[in-house]
Amino acid sequence: MLNCTSSKTVRNLVMSIGILTASFSHGGVRAGTVPIQVASIREADFQIAQASLIAEMEQEILRRINQHRARKGLSALSWSSDIAHQARSHSRNMAKKIVSFGHQGFSERSKAINNSIQSQRTAENVAWVASRRDPAGQAIEAWLKSPKHLQNIEGNFSMTGIGISISSSGEYYFTQDFAQK
Repeated sequence: MLNCTSSKTVRNLVMSIGILTASFSHGGVRAGTVPIQVASIREADFQIAQASLIAEMEQEILRRINQHRARKGLSALSWSSDIAHQARSHSRNMAKKIVSFGHQGFSERSKAINNSIQSQRTAENVAWVASRRDPAGQAIEAWLKSPKHLQNIEGNFSMTGIGISISSSGEYYFTQDFAQK
């Protein structure tokens, strides 16, 4: 149990917290910490808030895509954390300019999805939005106006995962991957 008597103690604890590591050698145990890179409590709070906003946007996209599918008489897509992992990774890579905006690496993501959920087929939609005014809504609207993206949204798929990342300049990158199990 940890007893803290001042806010300075708590702040120092938060700033120095790390991931506990342990190693075993010659019958003994060695423990230590690996520091987490957090510049300030304010930055950590911002990162938590941003992650929460992104998770809400991902679920909002799922809800709105499923509403569209319902209007067309199609079954709802179920959320897959495995698929979302692939979508998030791709959005993060686009936001960090590791890959160009587009579908670069989709065959590898498709294989990873197939390996994790044994899917029959996969598809992908990506979007880029520079505006902070309802970026998720803008991505959905663009997808619904595009015949190829709409084909994926209305396709014979049962599962989806969505990933969103924000670049250092505030641009939103969206990836929605689809799979049929």
